[in-house]
Amino acid sequence: MNHPEDNVVIYLLLLILSLGSGVVQAQEKAALAAGQAVPKFSELPKSFRQQIPIGTPRYSRDIESSPFGIHTTIMAEGGDSELMENLARLSSEGGFKWVVDYVAIGNVKDMTPDQVGAKFASLPARCALYARKLQEARINLLVRLDVVQWEPWKGPSKFSTDPTQADMQKALIFTRQVVRQLKPYTHSWIIWNEPNIGNEKPIMTPEDYVKMVAQVAKVIREEQPEAVIMGPATAMLQCMDDKPYPWINRALEAGLLKHINVFAFHPYRQPSWSSSIAENASEFHPWKIWGTYSAQIADLRERLKKYNGGKEVPLAATEDGMPNVINGKGEQEITWVVGAKYELRRALQDFYLGVNPRTLFCLYRNVKDPFYDAQSSFSIVTENYEKKPTYYAAQNLNAVLDSSYQREDNVPVKITAQGRKPLAGPLYTQVYRKKYAGGEELMVFFWSAEIASDRHARYPARMEINEPGWQSPLQIDLMAMPAKRPKNEIVELIDSQFVNRTDPEQLAAVTTAAGVAVESIEVRDYPLVIKWFRTKAQ
Repeated sequence: MNHPEDNVVIYLLLLILSLGSGVVQAQEKAALAAGQAVPKFSELPKSFRQQIPIGTPRYSRDIESSPFGIHTTIMAEGGDSELMENLARLSSEGGFKWVVDYVAIGNVKDMTPDQVGAKFASLPARCALYARKLQEARINLLVRLDVVQWEPWKGPSKFSTDPTQADMQKALIFTRQVVRQLKPYTHSWIIWNEPNIGNEKPIMTPEDYVKMVAQVAKVIREEQPEAVIMGPATAMLQCMDDKPYPWINRALEAGLLKHINVFAFHPYRQPSWSSSIAENASEFHPWKIWGTYSAQIADLRERLKKYNGGKEVPLAATEDGMPNVINGKGEQEITWVVGAKYELRRALQDFYLGVNPRTLFCLYRNVKDPFYDAQSSFSIVTENYEKKPTYYAAQNLNAVLDSSYQREDNVPVKITAQGRKPLAGPLYTQVYRKKYAGGEELMVFFWSAEIASDRHARYPARMEINEPGWQSPLQIDLMAMPAKRPKNEIVELIDSQFVNRTDPEQLAAVTTAAGVAVESIEVRDYPLVIKWFRTKAQ
């Protein structure tokens, strides 16, 4: 006899077998799909490809917004019209969206406040002319106001912050005159420079700095209510700790955040050795307090929030760079090539951590002895305007990355070393996303955080994205430089001087059960970038 409950049991068994078969079929389909080649970049729709920055250098005017900037010294330190023209041109050609320059009060000890007012009633013509050139190039100008004569190596400043005293009165008159004349070209200002220099015996105590800033900021806002005021522009960030001197903590206790909009700092790494790698914290050797720069910035953000009612405070790195000096022993700790690699690594960390603007020091400083003077060796072009590798590296980065890209922490990107030789440093990976009409882009930067060399470290590796739909990987080498052709090559008949930098490389990728992968890439001691794409038609 056939009982109804038997039919139910049979039905359930058949259903379970059917579902199991469906799972097996899905797994079989995924396995069959894995290993299939995905379209290359050249196979994407032309209308989509044309929207993509593929590494061709961009002028500043072609970039809507970016944190990347360069430092010059035209306004305070002078230079002829040729220098001014060339620095404005090089800033624009490099794709820098910010320029930091400064105006200094200088030595006014023997002058009365009225005389200071008369002296700065008309700034040198170069100031407005240079500012206008930057404005025409669509470059943001950030002006540092050196309201106190900067003499860092002569002990603590004797400057009086008392508003009834001549020192402070001169500083305020100077500020008002400069802001009145330059406010048509900028609304961004930094108040003074590295007041913590001297460490245990700083050039200015944090309490005095805050007293000074309160008065200077008030004058700036009287002249320009929409002004964005930055400070204190500390020399490095070791001054967050109790040793050698808790300069930042004491400035925050004194009320610094009541007067500034953006916390500015100079994250140099010390000493200037090749072992002071870009990922180290901005502190002194042996880098034991924070260890990494990312940990240090996280700490800084928390300290600022504590004194800002729990709200985030914007950060700006208004100077950062590396000297390529050859010292008295005939050693060059940081070569031109190593400096370029470290600049890429440092700039990318600031971008990833939301530091904006982030300014490289410097484009060119008119100091002689370019190889043997430490200050001159920071320049990324020579006195003949020849571009060092750091200029080209920064230009390459500015060509592919700007504020239209958003940090992406949720896409599972995995890079696995494939060779016998392990990476000499931690693997750093950064992922950014950008949407376009017709699709989207995923941009992946990656590098080994090791001591860099003039010869590239190379580690065979594999990249996987465990998310479906990504295709058309395009690799861009950020250390690609103009290269002179060897003599007697056939191509010499066509171009006897220089060729363009290496073209982006279309990589061959295949599908996996979870997404997509590309074999035979390299991890190097500087960032490479691979762009991936998805179109809406997929």
